[in-house]
Amino acid sequence: MSRIFELPSSITELESLVILDLKACHNLERLPDDISSMKSLTHLIMSECCLLEGMPKGIEKLTNLQVLKGFLITTYEKTHCRVSDLLNLRKLKRLSINIGSEAVIKDGEFQSLGNFSAFTHVSIL
Repeated sequence: MSRIFELPSSITELESLVILDLKACHNLERLPDDISSMKSLTHLIMSECCLLEGMPKGIEKLTNLQVLKGFLITTYEKTHCRVSDLLNLRKLKRLSINIGSEAVIKDGEFQSLGNFSAFTHVSIL
């Protein structure tokens, strides 16, 4: 089991990083707020990160993302990224969404998924 609770903010300085695999970091509670500076990311994998509080705004600016696993929908807060915010991710091919136990789902929350022509796989858990 991973003992990582929080990533160091300096990780966002790795602007050439292509894959950030955090799978099974069970204790990870949050991602860096300035994750948007990691513009080279093609894969962001957060599957099985059970304690994440939510997705920070800025993920929608990672326009090279092709794989986004473990995208978490939680309570509705302005500081969290939502499914509808992902429309700029035109290269996104694989998306897995986890709905948290306290999630607030707005009407039409998933309608924007129809705008992704590159999708080859979508799962909502």
